Amino acid sequence: VVLIFERLGQKVASVGGITYLTELATSVPSVVNFKHYENIILEHHQNKRAFEVAAKIQVQDISISDAVNQLMSIEDNKQNDDDGDIKDDLVQVYSDLEEDTGEMTGITSGYRDLDNMTSGFQEEDLIIIGARPSVGKTAFALNVANNAAQPKTNDKGVHEVGDVAAIFSLEMPKKQLLKRFIGFKGNIDGTSMRNARKHFKDGDWQSVTMAIGNLQNVDIKIFDKSGVDVNYIWGKVRKLKRQFEGRRILVIIDYLQLIQGGAEHK
Repeated sequence: VVLIFERLGQKVASVGGITYLTELATSVPSVVNFKHYENIILEHHQNKRAFEVAAKIQVQDISISDAVNQLMSIEDNKQNDDDGDIKDDLVQVYSDLEEDTGEMTGITSGYRDLDNMTSGFQEEDLIIIGARPSVGKTAFALNVANNAAQPKTNDKGVHEVGDVAAIFSLEMPKKQLLKRFIGFKGNIDGTSMRNARKHFKDGDWQSVTMAIGNLQNVDIKIFDKSGVDVNYIWGKVRKLKRQFEGRRILVIIDYLQLIQGGAEHK
């Protein structure tokens, strides 16, 4: 509009004025929103597929496992508009580097040297801890979960809520894990926690009370069902994402080899 107005000069009135030029410009179809329209159509298509799967479940024409796999496939296909181009991402990477403030960007492990190397556990990271039996893998994982869930104070002195820690314990029951939590938070050794009446010392009960009070005020979730598969874990995490919308979730699985699987889960 500006270019045409400058070109016409005094003659602009003879073609209807600036108002007409503006109306003319806004009436011209544009492809700028093409991707948004495409996504709307794709979303409606995926909703239709989801309703079809739900209908099959209702008439028992499909197993729950197959239904979950189909729904996961529909969810995955929401990302199928990626053409692999890297130009926009390169710009974003540069912006991220330029805006870096040196603060922790991921979920803290609570171990300073580890956090300095990783800047915390980053989104979409898959971290596998491997070691010989009985050397402290579970203890380390529980400490990480506890540290991640604790309230934080940022560099500006503002108190922030902690992250959410979801623990899938495929071998150890929930009560046993809670005893270990209470033990290291209250600085009470494992032997005493197994037989409190016999081994507790003066002040241990107070330490237990304080540890339990802290655990009640942080968002740590423990799922101790044995023989679970990936779909079960996926479903629980999805539910937590809805429950704690906008919050980061650290998922800990102890341990991977005990996850059930088969051809239908590949």
